[in-house]
Amino acid sequence: MAKARHICVLLLVGLLVSNLLTPIKARAASESLEWTSVDKPGEDSSFVVSPSEVNEIAVGRDGVIYAVDSANSKLYRSSDSGETWEDITDNLADRGAGLPASKIAIAPDTPDIVALVTDQGTRVYLSADGGMDWIDTRVPTLQGTIQAVAISTEYGQGGKEFREIAIGTADWEGGTTGGQVWVQRIDKSWTSWEDQGLTIEPGSPGGGEVSGLAYSPDYGEDKTIVVVATDHKNRTWICLLERDTGVWNSPGATRYCLTQLLVPLRSLVFIRHWLCPRTIQTVMRIQAGSSS
Repeated sequence: MAKARHICVLLLVGLLVSNLLTPIKARAASESLEWTSVDKPGEDSSFVVSPSEVNEIAVGRDGVIYAVDSANSKLYRSSDSGETWEDITDNLADRGAGLPASKIAIAPDTPDIVALVTDQGTRVYLSADGGMDWIDTRVPTLQGTIQAVAISTEYGQGGKEFREIAIGTADWEGGTTGGQVWVQRIDKSWTSWEDQGLTIEPGSPGGGEVSGLAYSPDYGEDKTIVVVATDHKNRTWICLLERDTGVWNSPGATRYCLTQLLVPLRSLVFIRHWLCPRTIQTVMRIQAGSSS
């Protein structure tokens, strides 16, 4: 199990590194890519919703897309891959959510389950019917505000079916590293949110400011969550949480320091693709040179 988790995080890191460091010419030689010109939205054409300033988007199965327009305090849903959009803001506001929303996540195995961060990054609302109705998940008092949210695939345990929501927090202005990772498990009933005790380095003061997190696509098997967090020395790490044991960065896994990469990790977007093991050697070389 530990080996599987180790490989899992290596694959994710491999994606991040290869996308950043692989020369464009090398990619072009190995992949058949084609580009076409399309009109950008403007005064004459290509408007779908106007006015709108989309700052967050979540793409699900079967052509379902959710878009958060924070500037105008709106939430939209498309069921036809973005051809048309439905304003579902009122459904959320009617449940008491403080708009605008800031972050959004969709379940990878069903487009009807979506989570939304509201109330200036302090609350999470969940919908199980495509945004028609919403439930306040009752997030506890946090250190900082929510910077990332993710939903797991459904998994079986003890004859029941579950899924989870995870959030990561940060306080970029607070002068400390008090960020947290919280998880809530849901089925027909709801459990309380549980603090996962984010640990980047044993003995290190504080935890880290979380800027991204993602569930493993095989979460039902490996119970693994990958987290991007910045420590008190302003180093940014990819960390591994084993949910079934509660252990961070076990001896079978490795923390990966990504501070020396070419983009700020605070703006990093997790892409849910997983590469083949041939990327592992490259990752190990980078890890060996930047983890000090």
